[in-house]
Amino acid sequence: MLATEEIDLEILPELREEDFERLGLPLGPRRKLIKAAQALRAGGVEAPTPSAEHRQLTVLFCDLSGSTLLSQQLDPESLRGLPARVPCSDRA
Repeated sequence: MLATEEIDLEILPELREEDFERLGLPLGPRRKLIKAAQALRAGGVEAPTPSAEHRQLTVLFCDLSGSTLLSQQLDPESLRGLPARVPCSDRA
């Protein structure tokens, strides 16, 4: 709703009770926004700065031969520790 009305953090501190009421906000959300606007006016809250971080992620999926059958026979706690006991190979 605020985006539709083009209200951002720059204009939010200037809004008053009547503005939020005109937007048709219910009392609860209206009170929260009024409180946030007052904090912004008082300088008690710093507007967040958008940031993004790129990270490289490697995912390994490993399917153990016969694991479906084992999962039907073992309880989850026993099955969970099984991959740690299986010898690994670096062969493709």
